[in-house]
Formats: sequence, structure tokens, C-alpha cells
Amino acid sequence: MEVNEELDESSSMDEINAIKSENESAAEKLVEEIADLFEKEDFDRALELLQYMKYRERLAKRVEKKIESL
Repeated sequence: MEVNEELDESSSMDEINAIKSENESAAEKLVEEIADLFEKEDFDRALELLQYMKYRERLAKRVEKKIESL
């Protein structure tokens, strides 16, 4: 939730772009981890990370809306 608060409080493109970059990095890392878990057939953990990936996607959409509003 803390990233959402940062986004809400951000007022400059530099701050928003930093959040966007951090989120994209985290999402890329999650994709790699999820792929590895599928290879290991650890589907329960993969499902947990997929749910976290949904959070990252929602955050990306909020970032885009914030950029559009500036």
C-alpha cells in the first residue's frame, strides 16, 4: 500500500517516473520468478505471485492515469 501512497502524494513527473520504473522492474522480476515456479511445478507459490502481479498491473494503470492528469 505504501507505493500507492507515494503515487498519491507525487506531484512531479520525476517522482512518477521513478515509481513507474520501480514497478516495471518489480513486474519483470515477478515474471521470471513465476516462470521458474511453473518449471518447478510449484503452482501454489506461482498463484500467490500471480496475485501480486495483478497488484503491479493495477499500479501501472494508476501511474498512467496520474501521468495523464498532469
